Amino acid sequence: MLAMGSRGERDPREARDAAALVELMRRLKEQSGLTYRQLEERAAERGEALARSTLADVMRRDALPRPEVLAAFVRACAGGHEVDTWLKARDRIAAGEYPRSDTAAPVRVASLLRRTRLTAVVAALVLTACAWLLAADDAQERPAGGVVPGSGQKPLLLSEECPRVLIKGQHHPCVQELQRQLRRHGLDLPADAVFGPYTKMRVAAFQTFAGLSVTAMGDEATKKALYEKHPEIDVWSPERVERRLREVFPEQPDTAVRLVRCMTQLDPLWIWGNSDGSRQWGLFQFSDLELMELRVAPVTALGPEWSIQRGRALWERTKDFSHWSCKSQVTTAEKRS
Repeated sequence: MLAMGSRGERDPREARDAAALVELMRRLKEQSGLTYRQLEERAAERGEALARSTLADVMRRDALPRPEVLAAFVRACAGGHEVDTWLKARDRIAAGEYPRSDTAAPVRVASLLRRTRLTAVVAALVLTACAWLLAADDAQERPAGGVVPGSGQKPLLLSEECPRVLIKGQHHPCVQELQRQLRRHGLDLPADAVFGPYTKMRVAAFQTFAGLSVTAMGDEATKKALYEKHPEIDVWSPERVERRLREVFPEQPDTAVRLVRCMTQLDPLWIWGNSDGSRQWGLFQFSDLELMELRVAPVTALGPEWSIQRGRALWERTKDFSHWSCKSQVTTAEKRS
């Protein structure tokens, strides 16, 4: 449902659900006058992957697009100044929140009050307040997951309601709980209940920082660890990554940013799984073999400063970025979209 506001016919802040946001994307594309191929080429010029087949699929459906797809699309259509607004709207919808300007809820409440006796409403409010106060009194004793010790209840991920192992491709409320717990530990991702490539990478990152076997699946050990206390993971924003790349590579700042954006979307916790089972880690995508030769643990490679400085050391050998190639990785990503 789309609630139209005074800021125009494609203001994402007015979208109330996924279908409305996608409809606004369609309008934005129409206003841009660009074809899918032209949008793909524009994104490529910025070092971003925006496969036209992926974009066409997004436009045909009424589901939330992945954050990186939405950001690349908006930048290609309207420039970077609108990206943050669109991403915030997407996160709001994924969290099930309505726009602040939505007037439908007050109207529904007013209608309800006209049909319901005032005394019944007041009584319900009093009961709700009492229940809230009783619950708040025990809040200090509740662990993450909302289960009181001694109650005999298990957190959702450890209950019989969830599959024993959560894997890529699943769409389930338990996946949403997995995503929420990952966010609680400082990992940024949408809580949309879809276990896609982005969630898979975030699970792998959590497992790495928690010292678990990196399966990239929501297995029993991972689900238990998510409800335990761990230091919040400090994640650099793309803007901070870009600033640091420009500082460390003053000779070729644009090339450095373009390369890392192409490989990892400027995401320090980007973990790429290869078809042979090996992985590549961090901003400069160091392989398992490279880390083994350097005697460096994967958790170190996920540190943005370490990855950038190691990238600089390799750059110094040839004074260029010939050590890396983004083409094959982007092609693989497009096939998996």
